[in-house]
Amino acid sequence: MLTKKQIFECDHFRLECGKEISLRLGYETYGQLNPKKDNCILVSHYFTASSHAAGKYTEEDAQAGYWDDLIGPGKAVDTDKYFVISCDNLCNIQTKNPYVITTGPASIDPATDKPYGLTFPVVSSKDLAYSQKKLLESLGITHLAAAMGPSLGGMTAMQLAIHEPDYVDKLIGVVTAPYNYIGPSFQYAVWDAAKSDPNFNDGNYYGGPQPDKAMVTLCKNLMTTIYSQDYLEKLFPRDYTDESPYRDIFAVTCYDKRLEQFGKVMASTMDVNSWIYASRITMNHDIRHGFRDLSDAVRRIRAKVLLISNKQDMLENYHSAERMIEEINRTGGSGKFILMDDELGHMTGIMKSKLFAEDVKEFLEKA
Repeated sequence: MLTKKQIFECDHFRLECGKEISLRLGYETYGQLNPKKDNCILVSHYFTASSHAAGKYTEEDAQAGYWDDLIGPGKAVDTDKYFVISCDNLCNIQTKNPYVITTGPASIDPATDKPYGLTFPVVSSKDLAYSQKKLLESLGITHLAAAMGPSLGGMTAMQLAIHEPDYVDKLIGVVTAPYNYIGPSFQYAVWDAAKSDPNFNDGNYYGGPQPDKAMVTLCKNLMTTIYSQDYLEKLFPRDYTDESPYRDIFAVTCYDKRLEQFGKVMASTMDVNSWIYASRITMNHDIRHGFRDLSDAVRRIRAKVLLISNKQDMLENYHSAERMIEEINRTGGSGKFILMDDELGHMTGIMKSKLFAEDVKEFLEKA
């Protein structure tokens, strides 16, 4: 299945913080929109990803989109039946990826004709939802068959289902949560490490030396949280015969070297400022914001809800997702919770979609 990047623009978009910006976002579509325009499924992407959820840009591409096993003709999210659309997030961190089109701190501020840097307004997961709703409105889509996504994408879908309850028929969240746990929200230590890069220059590094060391540090830190402990042991095996760390306090171990390699590859398309903004989105994510409590928030949801978590996920603990489903059902809604147990941890929801493809298919097909 081949796809192409398209561009959506909007001159006036008001953020939750009250500031107004213009939007320029990339998006991809799969399948055909029917005459009634009621067969659309919105797929929102995870933290480090883009709108490239499925398919390839060319036959020669080495890899397809991250959920290609899930989305396509005859697959769980069947593009023979559904029109699937995915949009690059506001503050997408892959600003150096030519296939990513986003608005964020690396964008030009029309007031200064220079990159915003850290003067860009604060963005929330609710803003992600409404910016993507703006895209849908531009295509004449006034209702969704489903909103879905992994991790941050699931958070975005939740916001849409809560704040626009008549807009969404079904909500599917994978390795996601109604609110970010405090543990993963402690980002200041990592930010401090990033800001200590002399090239960071208070976020004003565009057009000059890049804070590459900071970007690698951020990526390395993330790598240690997205997999289970058991899988990390396999990914970064320890050489217990190595004598150097017993003699040199700053010796670089074999697993340190491997993590550095992973970090450099991952960091090559990414932007530090955008990472800080995107991580603030996840840190602030809490569907209880603006409501009395979790029950008050989920009571607004009219969509049928499926949440799929992983017991070995160290990044998004499954308990809050399970609690959300319990509250949905307790307050008269319709919710289903599925708990996987896989060593890939958080990345199971992205790299092993075959594990839950039948669950998604059954949920979408059920009236």
